[in-house]
Amino acid sequence: MENKLFIIHNFERVSQGLCSDFLDPSDTLKVVSMLNKEHIKYDVWKLFPTSDKSIIYSDDIDIHLFKIITKDELSHKEILGTLFSHQIDVHKMGDIVYNGDWYFAISGSMYSYITIHMNEIGNKKIKLEEVDIDSLIDFKYEYDDMTVQVSSMRIDNVVSSITHKSRNQVLDMIDMEYVVLNYEVVKKKTKIVKTGDIVSIRKYGKYKIGDIVERKNKIYIDILKYK
Repeated sequence: MENKLFIIHNFERVSQGLCSDFLDPSDTLKVVSMLNKEHIKYDVWKLFPTSDKSIIYSDDIDIHLFKIITKDELSHKEILGTLFSHQIDVHKMGDIVYNGDWYFAISGSMYSYITIHMNEIGNKKIKLEEVDIDSLIDFKYEYDDMTVQVSSMRIDNVVSSITHKSRNQVLDMIDMEYVVLNYEVVKKKTKIVKTGDIVSIRKYGKYKIGDIVERKNKIYIDILKYK
């Protein structure tokens, strides 16, 4: 029901000439299907062609792209953790990418808050410089590749193998809403993960599920960690 209301909400936004939230591939297809059925014209915007997130709009697009200025080294997980610590909903934030400098996209509704309150990542001082939203159109993701073994494809098992944390520790992480699957906060440990899914783990980073191989009653997953 919650997802259905989210889809309807974004359909209505686009119908009214506003832009959608950041949508994962599955939700993008659902909203597009509703728009096509009602013969409503729209466009789809991505930060770069291989981005996992999309914005659907009919008239205007209200998205902001920030470049992070700092003398310190940063990581994806630090930036994601900071956005979460500011209670930014996953549907209001776009991709976090490194292209010589770190960048992140944010919905217009978060613009004032972010520009006023986000001046540190961890204990590292930063400044935000707004740049054109098409600045990263040629960007391509780079990954670190690893293989993990799991007993099942449940989200708690997968996260445990990625983080090397016990199942009980992972359950605590899920309870604290530290685990996000396909841009939705995980509520149930029994959620099944499949090839192509995107898993974000606060303090650990963002991962894409690659090939899944079952051999001699064991399951091996190719994990692509976003750099």
